[in-house]
Amino acid sequence: MLWQLLRVSGTLIAGLRTFAGNLVSTHSVPPTATTQLGQRPQPTPCNSCPPPSAKRIYAPAIELREAETCEIVLNSRSPNPIDVTPIFYTINGDAVVGNLVSLQPAEIRFVPVEQLMPEALRGRHRWGGIALSYTGNVLEVWAQITFHGVGGGSVDETFNVLEEHGSDAREAVWLMPKKSTAVIALGNSSDTAIRTTAQFSDGDSEDVDIPAGATKFIRRQARQRDTESVKLTTAGPAGSMRVTGFIIADDDSFTSSIRFYDTKKAVQPNLYAVNLRLKNTASRMVLKNTSDADVIARPRFFSAAGEHDNPVDLPAMTLRPQQVVDVDLSALRAAASSRTDLDSVSVQVLNNGEPGSLIGAAYSKERASQLTYDVPLRDSGKNRNGTGSYPWRIDKDYSTVVTVTNIGNQPAPFQVEIRYPGGPYSLGRRELSVGETMTFDLRRMRDEQQPDRLGKTLPQDLDRGQFHWSISVTPNEPKIIGRAEVVSRSGRVTSSYSCPTCCPDSGPAGHFDPNAYGLSVDGFVYTNAHGDYYDCYGNFYAGSFSWLQMWTYDPGIATVGSEARLNGIGVGDTNVVGQYDTVDYYTDGMDCYRSYGSASDQAPVSVLAAPDRLEVLSDTGQEALAACPSIIRRRIIYQVIDASGAAVSRTVNVREAFSNQTTNTCGNGQPAPSSCGPTNSAGQTEDVLSITCAGQSGAQSNPSCGFTQIQRISTCSPNAITELSFASHSIKANQVLVNTTTQFSVNTILPK
Repeated sequence: MLWQLLRVSGTLIAGLRTFAGNLVSTHSVPPTATTQLGQRPQPTPCNSCPPPSAKRIYAPAIELREAETCEIVLNSRSPNPIDVTPIFYTINGDAVVGNLVSLQPAEIRFVPVEQLMPEALRGRHRWGGIALSYTGNVLEVWAQITFHGVGGGSVDETFNVLEEHGSDAREAVWLMPKKSTAVIALGNSSDTAIRTTAQFSDGDSEDVDIPAGATKFIRRQARQRDTESVKLTTAGPAGSMRVTGFIIADDDSFTSSIRFYDTKKAVQPNLYAVNLRLKNTASRMVLKNTSDADVIARPRFFSAAGEHDNPVDLPAMTLRPQQVVDVDLSALRAAASSRTDLDSVSVQVLNNGEPGSLIGAAYSKERASQLTYDVPLRDSGKNRNGTGSYPWRIDKDYSTVVTVTNIGNQPAPFQVEIRYPGGPYSLGRRELSVGETMTFDLRRMRDEQQPDRLGKTLPQDLDRGQFHWSISVTPNEPKIIGRAEVVSRSGRVTSSYSCPTCCPDSGPAGHFDPNAYGLSVDGFVYTNAHGDYYDCYGNFYAGSFSWLQMWTYDPGIATVGSEARLNGIGVGDTNVVGQYDTVDYYTDGMDCYRSYGSASDQAPVSVLAAPDRLEVLSDTGQEALAACPSIIRRRIIYQVIDASGAAVSRTVNVREAFSNQTTNTCGNGQPAPSSCGPTNSAGQTEDVLSITCAGQSGAQSNPSCGFTQIQRISTCSPNAITELSFASHSIKANQVLVNTTTQFSVNTILPK
């Protein structure tokens, strides 16, 4: 590093010597390395998974008379371009093929639904549902509809996987404010007429005949009660009835989606939610017992810190058969009024019922803006729910916040990749404690230029993309759910996305990084690990993982310490081996299944003798500066040597320290020692000593001006700290002395 005032410290060239040692194992457990030494293992996609085939997703409504516009977001999870064909259905079931859409890998596209129609049909009304057809795997293309300008806000409609047959019944419960309307859209996705019976909680019932491909609407005005529920039972082909619903206040004070449960397909009885807002909101939660037996429910609310930071527990409540309860949240509100960590909470409703016996709905309505946030309450779901690939946007005044919560009973690791053209942006492996929540604000991450694990930042002009997360390999059974909330206050949009993919990510194919290590006796160096993961569509990405255990073949040469650190013990070559857990997911087309395993990687380690002294390779002695002939300069090249006098021919990190420094009488400042930095790859460094040209005027009037000091040079991280030299300096304008000499002889060894 050049010292602009007084002194030049030699150019230090970094380098790492790679050593290939012989494999001599002294470990009692035979290594299970999966690769040739130094090679990087590569993951292979699931061979047992079904091949791509024709797939369709379906939504029963693209038109509401209360809505101003209808927008669809198309979300490709594919690593390849994929063609999507929209098929529109009139309210009577007539099919119209729309304009083919070609999506690029991981493309997120927000478009008005009308743009997907043939131009001649745009502006017409009396539309029913929409199907999107593509060739690929389950959930490889996903979509969601947002109706804008509804009841002073927006409502969302999720799609159905038509190949995934449900049962013949659906149930829902919702908040029903005064002067509001519930709209239920019943779509027949089959080619056969069906009949659906709607049984409401007040005793009303209605039979609805739905022709093939058609959509029928049920509209219910608010009654005396401010809660409502319905059970839909269908006679017809299995899974043919698809349903969505909306709540629309006549005075624009409330709007939300109605979420329907397939209670016969529930995995377990508990309900979970993420990011229920409490600050400056009126929050509500309603529950329904769908069974014929009493159910005891225990609502719990967690801050971001999880179960270790004083969760709020409400008293247990008993719901009688078919009973609807508006949960009393006053105790939660009271706690939140004095705790900022409860501005937003995650929700658990534990209960003793059978799976599907308890359903619910949760909402937060901002007091100032009257915007309503629909917060899905759901069971943990299938294995595929341990991942998600959400659309996000931060154009105009849009914001996107993704929340990921551990709903299990043990720590749960996960990782994140943000996909976009020119990406990706990859966050390292994170671990959530029980009940813990992590939040990702996409606008903040971009605007604050927060680096990912490799130092990459999101482009300043990036305004949309795909947020992909997945549980990571662990021998436990982690349970994580996530959700993205997309909000535009000017557009009065509050959209929620929680769409999974076909499976969590498989992997890792792990390796040491770097793939070779050199250090000295009594020195140390930290190892690092990277692993390749792949999702169920064939997207590969680099992630991080933790070694399950590490060892060396010869602990007499090197050992493994804490934090994956290699310690140099004796001169020689060995290998370090790391073992890690792996997981492979495979799908039957509807759900996915896991298979655990273990693998290992290894890297050569070479331990050399420790640095001990500095030896003079060359010394120019007293030479005049070309630009300032009255100033003397001295350049010395030192070789780092070991205790036997042999050259340490590798990069060594060194630094210097000054003591007993006198005032520089040339008047152009005091020198500062060089910080920790590498020698060149041969273990050599140059020391240049001089009063600089900036002191020429002082030197002309006082040729002997200058200063004296003591210089100590030592090794520094990651080597053990060893003092290499002790030297006295007398640096004057007309003479430079080191240890009272004007020039060292070659091979002089400095004292220490």
